[in-house]
Amino acid sequence: MSIDATQVLVWSIVSLVTAAVLYLIVRALFRDRSRGRRRCPRCWHDMQETPGLRCPECGSTVRSEARFFATRRHWRRATFLLIGLIVMAMVVRVQMTEENLFEYAPTWFLTNSLPYAPSSTTDPVTEALQARIARKALTPEQIAEVGRRIREGDASAPPTSLRWQSRYGVLLQSLMAQGLDALERGQLDDPALVVLESFRDLPPLATLTAPREWPAHEPLIVELAIDEWWPPMTYARVRVRDEHDGTERIMGLDSGGAAAPRYPFAFAPIGENETQRRFSVTVEARKTAPNGGPDPSQPWCAAHVSTSTLSLRRVEPIDLKPFSGKEADDAVRSVFARGLVAWRQGWRRYGLMFDASRTGDESFDGTLLGLDIELTQGDTVRRHSRIWWPAGRSATLARWEILFEDPEPLASLTTGSEGWSIRVRGRRDIAVRALASVAGVSPTATPFTRYWEGDVMIPLEVRVNENASPRRRWFALPDSDLPAPSTTPAAQD
Repeated sequence: MSIDATQVLVWSIVSLVTAAVLYLIVRALFRDRSRGRRRCPRCWHDMQETPGLRCPECGSTVRSEARFFATRRHWRRATFLLIGLIVMAMVVRVQMTEENLFEYAPTWFLTNSLPYAPSSTTDPVTEALQARIARKALTPEQIAEVGRRIREGDASAPPTSLRWQSRYGVLLQSLMAQGLDALERGQLDDPALVVLESFRDLPPLATLTAPREWPAHEPLIVELAIDEWWPPMTYARVRVRDEHDGTERIMGLDSGGAAAPRYPFAFAPIGENETQRRFSVTVEARKTAPNGGPDPSQPWCAAHVSTSTLSLRRVEPIDLKPFSGKEADDAVRSVFARGLVAWRQGWRRYGLMFDASRTGDESFDGTLLGLDIELTQGDTVRRHSRIWWPAGRSATLARWEILFEDPEPLASLTTGSEGWSIRVRGRRDIAVRALASVAGVSPTATPFTRYWEGDVMIPLEVRVNENASPRRRWFALPDSDLPAPSTTPAAQD
């Protein structure tokens, strides 16, 4: 068995210090004995030459002669030494076992200590509270108090600020996880869900980004990330407006949805002398039905509007050559070979599966893929979307946008449904969007020189899943949730 020299040294020092402190405690309590001297047991005045039972110094009177010969005990000194010994033992235990001593503190103490805790995800107060939330060891009243503290923040960390996110974000995520778990089990009265309802009116943080350079004449791709702190039963109407020409794009956002943290929007190409463009983002949230679907009876919360001015640099147009062929067409078909999954529960109970890695070999090096995808029933388009990614061995994650969905016929799909097909067409204007996914590569120096320009039809294969459908972060809003056309004129820069 190996011996850790550091631990041997630490325990040796601790043992010596402990022995020394215990020796001092014993001295403080037992060393100062009377040894036959008469002393006042209150002020310890020497009474060798003073007869009687009354002390001339402090005026106290003892009951018997024996009290004059008591041992003087230094209780204050012994107490301080004992407290120091206990503190040292606790510190050593924490250092040697990595135990969090705040786990022994009462919940009210931890909750009220949060404003004074370091703005860090690893401070011991936060860790202790997070562990209790994860164990579901808090009462409804305690969860309500923790939620109130998070919701209100403090003077140095107001709600939604960066410091607030750092100090309270971990605890909020723990409450969110408990609430989402309760929602999936149908426990709508769960204390975490109840307390999280008060977070729905918090303003989200909208972050717009654009490529640092973009080729002339190509639609500008702007990606939006939304950081929000809403309860799981929340979805939002998100509007991104180009303030130069008034163009507006609209999508739905599900706070309980996973994946796709950013969503791309296409706007007008960069002008010849344009160096910046201003956008506004309007977000309106409201409570959903228990299955995550829209609930028209619920009102929209107040709209949160933010603006961003993006720096732009227009560069020379990119020269992409079209190509196609049987091998490339077959590879694109294989991307969608898994077909569509139809779930039997949930709100959006359908999902088109694709595997972009099917185009990740050397035959696709230098290729940008931009696919226009129509899910058709006979001659009727039931779903229209676009997907794009850089193909070949340097492939990155795909991006997509949903243009249109017809939920009712899509929800009725099942194994053996006839007359359904996937039509996939390669388009240059969509393929160029994949340049936004290639970090740090200038469009004028891109290794990509071509795009796929095929057109294939694929019989739709439907796979039924009896479970609830996953919640999508971004989705096409139903017509009933689309806002009325705006009459506000576009701002001119």
